[in-house]
Amino acid sequence: MAGALDREIWSDRELWAAYWLGMYDTVAHAEPKRLGWRGTWARAVSLAACGEAEAAREAAATLARRRRWARHLTAFADDLAPFMPRLALRLIEERPGLPAALHAALLLRNGRAAEARIVLGRSPRAGGPVESPELCLLRTNAWGGSPAEQLNRLNAFLAAHGLSPVRLVDAAQPPSPGNVIAIEPLSSVDGPLVTVLMTTFGTGARAVAAIASLRAQSYRNLELIVVDDASADGTAARVDAVAVNDPRIRTLRLTHNVGAYAAKLIGLTRARGEFVTCHDSDDWSHPEKIARQVAPLLANRRLICTTSSWVRMQDDGLYYARPMHPLMRLNPSSPLFRRERVLQEAGAWDCVRTGADSEFLARLRVVFGPRAIKKIGQPLTLGGHRPDSLRATE
Repeated sequence: MAGALDREIWSDRELWAAYWLGMYDTVAHAEPKRLGWRGTWARAVSLAACGEAEAAREAAATLARRRRWARHLTAFADDLAPFMPRLALRLIEERPGLPAALHAALLLRNGRAAEARIVLGRSPRAGGPVESPELCLLRTNAWGGSPAEQLNRLNAFLAAHGLSPVRLVDAAQPPSPGNVIAIEPLSSVDGPLVTVLMTTFGTGARAVAAIASLRAQSYRNLELIVVDDASADGTAARVDAVAVNDPRIRTLRLTHNVGAYAAKLIGLTRARGEFVTCHDSDDWSHPEKIARQVAPLLANRRLICTTSSWVRMQDDGLYYARPMHPLMRLNPSSPLFRRERVLQEAGAWDCVRTGADSEFLARLRVVFGPRAIKKIGQPLTLGGHRPDSLRATE
């Protein structure tokens, strides 16, 4: 009997499910039954993701023509935008009630910064919806500004999410994961030991800044295990120099490069914490991050894991998300989990070069159920992004 992936005819709901699993090639080339809005949406975005622009346009036009499907058009355009931003903007530009953050993000992605500034400069209507905190970040992307102006917008964004403000390490440079610090130390929080795993490879000063953000956590009972994956640029020595001043930090040096996940697994064998989480070596964590993610686990023994969000920043203070909108997204390295139960019942990360974070979190949902994972809807991390590492998305 043919397997599900080998079937010749796909239903609307089957295409939708495959689409949400990221099976773009499968969805793009499946032979569907009569399509509803879900199947048409899934097919259009999947075709765009596979580079089949003309077929994607035809599918998108079908969705746009159906009056009954019109209520889905804005969300569809949001999904389509990473692959075909011009088409996404064209589909919804004249629609009433278009969310300002999505509209501005699309205009910026399409090189229409002057029009984006008009959208971002409008005052919210009295009695209208509350302004999205994302507009603070998009204003920096549209206008830039002095480091102080950029910092004010970042702090407004943090405040909107109930987080304490930060200041610049170097006031002459824009805010970035390597150039922010808490304005003042927060009250200490105590609890069970939390192990934080970090792998480094050529991240130098960025790794030092990342470690500093962990040392500044209000949650004090931490051990940080830093595994250097055979850096050749002095990164390991810089990390060792920091570790000398903090007994909570342990370092391991690998003689051969094995990849981030293999290095992470090596570090995990040394973990002693009741809870474990990870931290990328070019990211900065808000000083409340660990405390806010541990608290629900201490309050509810049924929870297995918490996650949190991030925004990604460049060294020039601009914000980035490959899907373009929203800028605040799930931080894939944020899961903070109960070490013994997860290792016994679900296992750790796959030993692969890429993609293991997403698979690991999906596995936790399957093994323990979605209710065992609590999402902390706050931007507790500023993620480092370097444009020179980008691949074209359209």
